[in-house]
Amino acid sequence: MASGNKKVDDLGTAKKTGVDKLTFMYMICACMAISFGTGFTTSRSATQSFGNVDSPSSAGDNARETEATSRRIKVGKKNEHVVEQIHMNFENPSTEFFSEKTSVESAPTMYEILKSDKGRLPAGQQLLVDLKNIDAKFLNSEELLTKAIVGFADDSEYTLMSFSCNALSPVGVSCIVMLLESHFSLHTWPDEGIITIDLFTSGSDSLIPDVAHIKRNFGVACTDSSGKKEEMPEMWGHGYRGFAHGEDVGAAHHFEIESDLNSYVTSSLDTLTKNQVTIVKSPFQTIEVWDCTERDDTPTYDDAVKHNLQPGDPRYNSPDVATGARMLFLDESVQVFLSSSEECHEVHVHPGMLCHPDPQNVAVIGGGDGAILREVLKHNSVKQVKVVEIDSMVIDVSKQYLPQLSNCSDFVGFEGSCFDDPRTDVVITDAVKYFTENFGREKEGVFDVIVSDALFVESPNNILSKDIYTNEEFVSAVMKSLTPDGIFVVQVGSAPGIHDPKETKGRIPMREKVMSLFEKDPGTSAVFVYETPNCGFDDSVAFMVVCKSTDCRKHWYASSDMVDLKIYDRVYPRKSGQPTIMNYDGASQYRFQYTPKAWETLYCRREPQPAECSLRGLNFDANVHEVDDGKNENASLFIKEQKNGEKGVFTNVDIKKGDYIMPTDMSLSASLSMDGTENLKKKAEAVEKADETASGIFADFFSFIENNGHDTVYADRKISLIEVGASRFIREMKSVKKSNVGSIFPREKGYTMPTYSPVHERYGRLMDVFLVATKDIASGQELLKAADIWG
Repeated sequence: MASGNKKVDDLGTAKKTGVDKLTFMYMICACMAISFGTGFTTSRSATQSFGNVDSPSSAGDNARETEATSRRIKVGKKNEHVVEQIHMNFENPSTEFFSEKTSVESAPTMYEILKSDKGRLPAGQQLLVDLKNIDAKFLNSEELLTKAIVGFADDSEYTLMSFSCNALSPVGVSCIVMLLESHFSLHTWPDEGIITIDLFTSGSDSLIPDVAHIKRNFGVACTDSSGKKEEMPEMWGHGYRGFAHGEDVGAAHHFEIESDLNSYVTSSLDTLTKNQVTIVKSPFQTIEVWDCTERDDTPTYDDAVKHNLQPGDPRYNSPDVATGARMLFLDESVQVFLSSSEECHEVHVHPGMLCHPDPQNVAVIGGGDGAILREVLKHNSVKQVKVVEIDSMVIDVSKQYLPQLSNCSDFVGFEGSCFDDPRTDVVITDAVKYFTENFGREKEGVFDVIVSDALFVESPNNILSKDIYTNEEFVSAVMKSLTPDGIFVVQVGSAPGIHDPKETKGRIPMREKVMSLFEKDPGTSAVFVYETPNCGFDDSVAFMVVCKSTDCRKHWYASSDMVDLKIYDRVYPRKSGQPTIMNYDGASQYRFQYTPKAWETLYCRREPQPAECSLRGLNFDANVHEVDDGKNENASLFIKEQKNGEKGVFTNVDIKKGDYIMPTDMSLSASLSMDGTENLKKKAEAVEKADETASGIFADFFSFIENNGHDTVYADRKISLIEVGASRFIREMKSVKKSNVGSIFPREKGYTMPTYSPVHERYGRLMDVFLVATKDIASGQELLKAADIWG
């Protein structure tokens, strides 16, 4: 605030003069100290509103130059104590006592008041609110600001203990208000039409409703030349402060210091607009819907079409016509970003659905918002979808405020909400109870696919998700409820990073628990993880697919064109002509087939470390030995025809154990699906009947495949790798002891591949084709491999 003695009118009344800043700060500190020491003279009442505020004394100009406004307040009908505002003399800083009715010795202390209220110490909440385009006269009037303070305290049901409003020079007012719940302060800039407000309380009730109370009492908008009120921009931020009691962590009443609601909405002052569309407290959780617009938001393609934006329009670089984000929160944990719902839920549902050859009966765990249901119903093979949701109010709120999530009206043959589709069966019950009671040992599976949309595994203290992610009986029941080809899909939280500690000690230890339960279940044949950055969260979101059948791996690794063909055959078209599945296709699935590096890193931090983790990458200390093809002068291997007419591979240098043998030739091995081979044989039969000369060609081709092909590490992928280079001339030996060349990943008979291994998923091709020397080989010796080299 500028200094000087410039005087301005205060609603046509008193004048102000400059106040030394150091003196003013001293006054504030002294005011707070006295308030804490003697001000709390009422009996404890967290919701008691304040009664009367006497009219300010009609002081003259001279009094305004040296004194702050004085107030007396009565606190509640049940309390006879009368508290008078601390009065500060600017010229000779000192404090004046409260009313004689106050007994300082008998008054409870701040600590005593708050200690008796569990959960109040030592944590609290802070609310910062900035308003612009406020009337200058209002901002420069102690009297009007005092009335606004009283109105705010009354609306918010705070117990007002004392306050001090002080005029500054040349203009502006600063106020400090002591509440039984804590404190409140404000500062004004009349010339700029700005007021900033800071509220702190030590209670557990949210301060967010106070934003409306502040706007109601302090939002006196200025008017333009025509008398029309100007728009009143606002910025506000809400955050939790302090440290929670140890015994309260995770308790139902305890607020989280960090939450999605805090991170995405309430804490930032930079968010352009924040609107709490609705808040509903169900018997199970708090349900909230928020609309937000960020300052750096820009129009989407649809926004540009809607507002007819032309090239060069400055609105392309501003949030003026950008569609804000609508978000659904359950217990302050974000569940859905409406703007990215389709991208996220398509990736959640369709990779698992397409791993099943013919999904007819599907179950959805949770999913009360309807988005998972919408994606499942896109498949024309589906005959019934059972939605098992514990909280019917989630469905009601989503239908009213997020109807787009369950909108099936654009699909051919559909009308209205997906919840109204005759194939939809909603069961309002606890999913754990439903599965454990209905699917015991003797009941056969009925669901082809189960998609879990329960709360994220980052919410371990939430009673609705804790049992789902820790209950071995529930996991077993889920697997038993699946048909033999059944698929289970679940979202498993934020994607990890390569620098994360092992999962049991990391930020999401619950994830390791749930993954381990499914990996070890006797009904599990394969587990895959994949992730997408398109769900709207700060981090990529990860998903897990659990397969009951070994054939699932074949579908998971289908080529991109086969996935696109499945989508074409499987889903209903849209009436609008748009693709039914907008953001997932064969190319997307191809990317999901390669597990991200961080999952491999964390997998290999398990204890004990899985054996295959030693095979990640190649050994830089090993030498590479290639065959002489007439072009490679450094070749150390050569092909030699022997007396019996057979060809063999020999070395002209000493080879050390562990050296790589013909990696270039081996990496050229052709990949051919077994299903494709069988189809080709059927086609060949038809061709041979029409053209007898072709029979020899096909016979030679299939003989070549049989003699030079082998299965992949995961045989259930149903893929043969055909050696087409010089490696096929390495002679086979029945005895492993006589061989000197082997697979980089030797597999003994009876070896069982793990159901989940990012190492095998990422390095499977390397393990399928790379050869190493299994012992030292002297120069001039022949390279020999075991007949069962590939297991």
